[in-house]
Amino acid sequence: MPQPKITTHSLPPLSLRAEFVRGSYDEKESTVDIVWTTGARVLRQPYFGEPFYEELSLEPGHVRLERFNNGGLPFLNMHDKWTLGAVLGRANAPILGDGKGRAKVKLSRRTDPELEKIKQDIKDEILGDTSVGYRVHKFQDVTPQDSKYKVLRAIDWEPFEVSLVTIGADGGCGINRSQDLATNPCEIILSAESAETQEDRSMPPVKEVTPAAQPVTTTTAPEPKTETPTEQQLRWQEDGAKAERERVAEIQKVGRLATNVSGDFVRNLVDKGVSVELARKAIIDEAARVQDATQPAVRGENRVELGGQDETVTRRSALESAILHRFDGVKYPLSEPGKDYRGMTLLRMAEELVGRQARGLTRTEIAERALATSDFPMILANVAGKTLRDGYAVAPQTFKPIVRIGRAPDYKEVTEVQFGAAPSLEVVNEKGEYKEGSIGEAQEKWKVVKHGKIVTITEETIVNDDLNAFVKIPMMFGLSASRLESKLVWEDVFLANPTMGDAVALFHANHGNLGAASAVNEAGLNAMKKAFRVQKDIDDKDYLDLMAAFLIVGPDKEVEARKILAGLIVASQTSNVNVHANTMGLIVENRITGNKWFGAASPSLIDTVVVGYLEGVEGPQISTKPEFTSDGIKIKCKHVVTAKAIDHRGLYYNPGA
Repeated sequence: MPQPKITTHSLPPLSLRAEFVRGSYDEKESTVDIVWTTGARVLRQPYFGEPFYEELSLEPGHVRLERFNNGGLPFLNMHDKWTLGAVLGRANAPILGDGKGRAKVKLSRRTDPELEKIKQDIKDEILGDTSVGYRVHKFQDVTPQDSKYKVLRAIDWEPFEVSLVTIGADGGCGINRSQDLATNPCEIILSAESAETQEDRSMPPVKEVTPAAQPVTTTTAPEPKTETPTEQQLRWQEDGAKAERERVAEIQKVGRLATNVSGDFVRNLVDKGVSVELARKAIIDEAARVQDATQPAVRGENRVELGGQDETVTRRSALESAILHRFDGVKYPLSEPGKDYRGMTLLRMAEELVGRQARGLTRTEIAERALATSDFPMILANVAGKTLRDGYAVAPQTFKPIVRIGRAPDYKEVTEVQFGAAPSLEVVNEKGEYKEGSIGEAQEKWKVVKHGKIVTITEETIVNDDLNAFVKIPMMFGLSASRLESKLVWEDVFLANPTMGDAVALFHANHGNLGAASAVNEAGLNAMKKAFRVQKDIDDKDYLDLMAAFLIVGPDKEVEARKILAGLIVASQTSNVNVHANTMGLIVENRITGNKWFGAASPSLIDTVVVGYLEGVEGPQISTKPEFTSDGIKIKCKHVVTAKAIDHRGLYYNPGA
C-alpha cells in the first residue's frame, strides 16, 4: 500500500484578507476589533508547481500564536515594514473559536496628522479592509478524489503582521512575492495518491522523508467558484514571465556587486534557471574562490559579503560615492561599486531605489516615494554627515595649541579642581617621622551647551537635482560648527573676560595677569614673561615656574609681533640683541581687533581653557526625520560644546598701546 510522503519547499510569506468588526471602534481607548482569519479555502498560485487550494486549520496547536501573545503583532500601513511612521499600532489578544480568529488592535496615540486622518476614516468605517501576513510551516494534503486542484491544509502556520490596506486582497490573491521577505521551509504531507503522481503535478521535492504512517484526513468541502481555466492560465503566464524577469535582474545585480566574478559565470546561472537564493550563494562561493586564488589570506581580512543586509549596504555606499563624486570629483574619488551609478541625477537614483514601484509614477511621486519608503533618507543623511565632518575638519582653529579637551558624561555641571603645588619636602632625621602635608585646591565649573539648526530637503530638491541642499549645506554646517568653537574660546573667554569662581574677572590685577597698556615690544613682553614667572600656587607659597609659551595677537598687531619674535638679524652690539627671538609661538586670531594682545602658558604645565564636549559626541552630529507636512525630510545639525577658562594663572592680557 502506498505510503504518504513529506516534501520540503521554500515558501515565502502569504497574505490573506481580514476586516474590522463593524461598530467596534472605541475612540476613548483608541481600539478596534478585527477578524483576522476564518480559515476559508482560497486558491493559490505558488512559487512551485500548479495552483492549489489552501485551508488554514484553526485547531488548537495548529496556529503559532507566540508572537501574537508576546507583545502583539505590528499593525502596519500598507505592509510598509521599512519606516517607523508606518506602524499604526499593535494587534493583541488573539482568540480562536467558532471558525474565526479575532483580535483587538490598539492604535497609536502619537500626535501625527496623517494618523489622525486614518483614525477618523476607521471611525467613519470608510477604511475597513485589512490584510494579515503569515507563514506556513507545514501543509497536509487533504485533496478529495474529484478535485481539479490539490487541497492543502495548513496545520502549522504563524501570523506575523496585520496591515491596513485601501483595498483588501481577495483570498485568492496569491503569494506575497516581495523580494525583501525571506522564504521559510514548509513541509508538505502528501497523500498516498499524490505521492505516486507527484511528478505529474509539477511539484518536485527538495528533500524527502518517509515518516511513520500518519492518518490523512480527507474533506469534501465544495469547490469554490473560480475564473475560467483560460483566464487563469493567461494570468499565470504573465506572472511567470514577470517572476522570470525579476529573477534574472536580481542575479545580474548580485553579479555586478561581486566584481571579481566573471560575466560568463553569472550568465550561466541565469541560463540554467537557478533560483536567486542558490545563485547568490554560488556567486559568493565563486568570489571567495577567486579571491583566495589571487590573494593570500590574511586573518580578519578578505571577507566576501554579499546578499541580505551586506548587499543593501554595498548599494547604499555606492550611491553615496556617486553623489559625492558628482559634487567634487577631485576630493571624492568614485568607488568601484559607485561606477554603476556614475552621472545619475538624484531623481534617477530615487527611481533606482524605489524599483518596480516607480512604474507609472510622476517625477514628483517618485521623489516623494523615495523619501518616504526607500534607503534614500539614510543615503542623504550619510552624504550630509560626510560633508559635515569634512567641513568641520578643514576650518582653521587657532585656539587648539592653548586649550585642553574636556568630556562631560551628561548635561550637568562638571567641576574642575585646581590643585596647588605639592607641599615642600622636609628633612627626616634618623628614626624620625614623616610629617603630613596638604594640597590646596580651588574650583571652576562648566557644562556643555546644545547648539543646532534644521534644514528641510523636499521632493523638489530631488526633482531639481539640487546637490547643494544635502552636500554643500551640511558642509557649511561643519564650517559653522568649527567657527562656533572658535567664537566660544576667543569671544566668550578671552574677549569677554568672564568672572571666575573666586568672583574676580579672568584678567584682573588681583590675578596678576593684567598688564599695563603696552605695544608688542621688548618692554611689553618683558612684563608678560615676568608675570608668568611670579605666579604662585593656590596657597601662595611656591612659584609655579610658568613661562610664556604663546603670544596671541590680532591682524592689526601681526607684523609687529612677527618682528619681535624673529631671530634672523644678528646684532653687532649686546644692547641690540633681540632677547625674545624664537622664544614663543605666535597665534594670530582674526577675532582679536585693535591693539590688544594676550599670552598663554603651555597647557601641559597648567590648565588654561577647556573646550568641553558631551562624552562620545565630540563634534557636530547629523540626524534626519521624515517631514509629513512638507513631503520631505528634515536634516538636523546638533553640536554640544562649551568653552571655559579654568585657571587664570596660565593666561595674560595687555590692552595694547
